[in-house]
Amino acid sequence: MRRRFQSTRSRCKLRTCPTCHQPFVAPRDVLAAQDDGQLVVELQCVNCGWSSIALHQAPELVALDRALDHDSAQMEAAADALAVTLELERIDRFALALHEGHILPEDF
Repeated sequence: MRRRFQSTRSRCKLRTCPTCHQPFVAPRDVLAAQDDGQLVVELQCVNCGWSSIALHQAPELVALDRALDHDSAQMEAAADALAVTLELERIDRFALALHEGHILPEDF
């Protein structure tokens, strides 16, 4: 079974790197807060190393945070699926070895 990660690029403009065009931009630091609610944030692409320090609106940053949460949940689900797949394969190999007589009671 193959799963494809759903891209959050279309929902979050800040998530896409302007240099490599990949959805790997993440906030590094909040440098300052303005009185009108805007934040000076350092963003960096973990794919190509691009970085930017700019003023952003809170809704943009909330969308970025949600996109990062979504991506993290997808990675966690993929890791869980891989763990289950590996365990099932291990069980199948053990059952085959047992059925073919490669495992004997004295092996335990």
